[in-house]
Amino acid sequence: MASFTGLTILAPEVEALLVDSLQIARRQQARSWELRAACDLARLWRREGRADEALQLIQTIYDQFTEGFDTPDLQDAEALQAELQSSENRRSPLND
Repeated sequence: MASFTGLTILAPEVEALLVDSLQIARRQQARSWELRAACDLARLWRREGRADEALQLIQTIYDQFTEGFDTPDLQDAEALQAELQSSENRRSPLND
């Protein structure tokens, strides 16, 4: 559940809004906006225990970039990928 200026929004509603944002960015071929929406959606999914889906989403979009790796958006996505990979490694049966 998230709260914005007194409004309470449930996770499914947030997810629906982020998926809509992602789809709009894709239709407009706005890769940076797509990456931002994907990072927010991935963070939500991580909190819901869906780190593998989150990582796949981020990697798919991040891998489309060929430049601009010093920008805050791409640095954020790279850091998020590292966090998600780390959480996947901790859950791996090989590490139990």
